[in-house]
Amino acid sequence: MRFLPIAFGLLFLLSLATKAQTGIDSSISLAFQLPSLDSLMELAVRNHPATQLNQAMADATYEKWKVQKRSWSTNVAGFYNYSLGNQSLLISGTAQSDITNIANGYRYGVNVTLPLAELVQRGPRVKAAKAEYDASLYKVEDVANVIRRQVVEEYYNLLAAQELMLIKTKAYESAKINERMSQQAYRDGSIAVLEYTRVLEMTGTAESEYVLARRDFNTIYKQFEVLLGTTIQSLTAKP
Repeated sequence: MRFLPIAFGLLFLLSLATKAQTGIDSSISLAFQLPSLDSLMELAVRNHPATQLNQAMADATYEKWKVQKRSWSTNVAGFYNYSLGNQSLLISGTAQSDITNIANGYRYGVNVTLPLAELVQRGPRVKAAKAEYDASLYKVEDVANVIRRQVVEEYYNLLAAQELMLIKTKAYESAKINERMSQQAYRDGSIAVLEYTRVLEMTGTAESEYVLARRDFNTIYKQFEVLLGTTIQSLTAKP
């Protein structure tokens, strides 16, 4: 029983070491600390650079589609003329049928031309631009689904890594307790040196497995933060 305080103290120190690196309480499953998986997926989709890139490309193709729909406006032009004179007539040519114009005054109007190429090609151009815009939207959704799948995979990898780290922490804690008990027994002459050596080897194995488990947890933890585009600590912070 006298080794129980040592066990709790060791577990507390190991928990503090993990908290110092991640900023969260590693003794409580992240499944109970993080928002729902659906919320995490949508957060990652919003923050991911690939989503923002493809959305910007979709916006660009939408503007191109609008330009194609309004391309007919290039064949419409207004004009305005203004001149000063003495009310005399400007006569072009020598025949009576020639057009005469007042020298002073102003004129304005609209010129409309409809080339045959515009009439024939405008429909297919607009359809092509619309298809390009639709394809860009499909690309945005496809990228979003890829990100969602990554979040699901990394989320459960993170929970498994945390659970494994807790298991290895407890195993290391038990090994340290066993080592201390064996050390006392060895001093008392209750066990042989070979038995004591075997206990030390078991403690070393448990410690190395704990170190590797903590490394794996911290790695997956940071990778998950990169995927989400924010820190996990900010998501687990209480208001």
